[in-house]
Amino acid sequence: MKVIKKGKPWTKKVTCTGNGNGGAGCGAELEIEKEDIFVTSSQAYRDSPEYYYTITCPECKTKTDITGLPKAVEEFVDKKRR
Repeated sequence: MKVIKKGKPWTKKVTCTGNGNGGAGCGAELEIEKEDIFVTSSQAYRDSPEYYYTITCPECKTKTDITGLPKAVEEFVDKKRR
């Protein structure tokens, strides 16, 4: 037996700031789920080992960096990347 669904899924409300695209966001209020988040690497420095958790706004298509994620959500996104 396995648990299909337990409790409410993780969600977070964010504002599209475009801070992953130099600040050109549309300001839309978004409610995201862990499935909406992906990992992107620094584009400023091609060899940079830094990674960011990011979402793409469905309205303006810009990337917004997401911080302060729970460890379980980070692990889910990292596993999805592999």
